[in-house]
Amino acid sequence: MKLTLLTLAVACLAVRSAADDDTVDLGGHRHRCNSIHMRKEWRQMTPDEQSKYVSAVKELNNGDKPSKYDEFTKLHVDNGNSTHTWPVFLPFHRLFIRKFEEQLQRIDPSVVLAYWDWSIDSADPSSSPIWETYGGTGTGDDQCMTEGEFANWQVYYGVNGTEPHCLRRSFNRGTTLGPLFPPEYLEQTSRDTNNYTEWWDTLERSPHAIVHGFMGGDMLDMGSPNDPVFWLHHTFLDKLWSEWQDKNSVTDRAYSGNNIDGTPALLTDEIPGYPGTTVADVFDTTSRLLCYEYSDSSNLQGTGIATEIPVAPATPGANTRRSLSARDAKYTGDTPSLGQEPTFIHKIGGSNYHRTWNLIYHNDKKWATDLDARKLCNPDPIPADFINSMGYNEDHVRNDEAKAALQVTRFNVFFEKVCTTYDIPW
Repeated sequence: MKLTLLTLAVACLAVRSAADDDTVDLGGHRHRCNSIHMRKEWRQMTPDEQSKYVSAVKELNNGDKPSKYDEFTKLHVDNGNSTHTWPVFLPFHRLFIRKFEEQLQRIDPSVVLAYWDWSIDSADPSSSPIWETYGGTGTGDDQCMTEGEFANWQVYYGVNGTEPHCLRRSFNRGTTLGPLFPPEYLEQTSRDTNNYTEWWDTLERSPHAIVHGFMGGDMLDMGSPNDPVFWLHHTFLDKLWSEWQDKNSVTDRAYSGNNIDGTPALLTDEIPGYPGTTVADVFDTTSRLLCYEYSDSSNLQGTGIATEIPVAPATPGANTRRSLSARDAKYTGDTPSLGQEPTFIHKIGGSNYHRTWNLIYHNDKKWATDLDARKLCNPDPIPADFINSMGYNEDHVRNDEAKAALQVTRFNVFFEKVCTTYDIPW
């Protein structure tokens, strides 16, 4: 067979292209992104970025009904039973929110999905700055939203099909939201879980469920995308999954469990609502289908955190050293070295507390951390009617709540100099 110069040139280019290709091979699929978008926590966005994001969301719901926005709610309702309480929960929502993001970018290419890291607001979530834009709870018997950028927001679909109505919200404490799961619980759950089935199941039935259950209104059922906060919440859940995947090679491609039809969950499974797209296609957030990464929100200050923290002296006094040693020995059996995180912190909080173990000393008798200033609170129970409507195992949900409460109690006792003065709401 004779090779022409043109054929040789094409072959050489192909080889070079393959060598230079920075694609990711996952499940037999090769993908490439021209650019990677950075999804930020709401507080990390500039006012202009927030404004453009909100404008694009509102534009998606403009015009004749059903709108483009309404179509997302319908897709979520139509595929609700096959994508909730099953392993595909995380892959489905990853693709679902990406498709929503693509629609926003057709309106404004600069727009990128945002997330709400509600864990840093966990003690008092209704004081989060997101409500300045998203409007808090609803009013009146119909629970309609009358404040914020989405006041008088009209939607078209509900769990029973066509149900034109106002956006509804009903916070679980009336005008406020009860405490949510703190970052300590999320961090420890991630560290302790290497099995996908356990990770997905815990994430869906507790961190996912608590925000839906507490916000009420449209967030209580499969019509939850009607509420624009849905996208902030599920983008945060996707961030948690992405971080869990990045932990190690075991979790990187972990996927397991059983599908709704009883078959084993596989990477080659098609995602409900999206024929031709498999679970493997959405496992890497930097793949061509997704093309995004997440910002780090661990250093953000949530509601209740002190805005100014004094700098600790280089050499703490004897009283402080005795306090540290006594507390750490009492709860872990180990004595810490000053200047390092106690073993207790590693056991309960994980790497998240490398940044928080910054002791503050005042007159050599008082010490605290930014953890103390945040006021850890036990989460309110997730409403039983929501748990049952979603088909979750209530015993498992209550067990998750008990684990979170135990961690909160341990932290508050450990930092008793400050935390015993807290008025934890119930």
